[in-house]
Amino acid sequence: MLVTLLDRWAQECPTLPALTTESRSWNWREYREAVVSIAAQLSSLNISRLALAHNNGPEWAIIDLACLYSGVICIPVPPLFFTGTAGMAT
Repeated sequence: MLVTLLDRWAQECPTLPALTTESRSWNWREYREAVVSIAAQLSSLNISRLALAHNNGPEWAIIDLACLYSGVICIPVPPLFFTGTAGMAT
């Protein structure tokens, strides 16, 4: 469903902002192109599962949706998990 919506929005409103950070912005067409490009790379590498250790943000959204687009199982791994402070009382 999300993939269908992404395709639709990229077609119907390609130049409207889709993802924005302080340093970069993606319109709906660019967002879809990024997702499709990464999905193609995942497929060409025959990746079936991907552990994604990244902060929440546009890049994470692009990679997560690329996994969905290409049928790859995405396993989100919060970066905090690797800092040594996860689960510690403060």
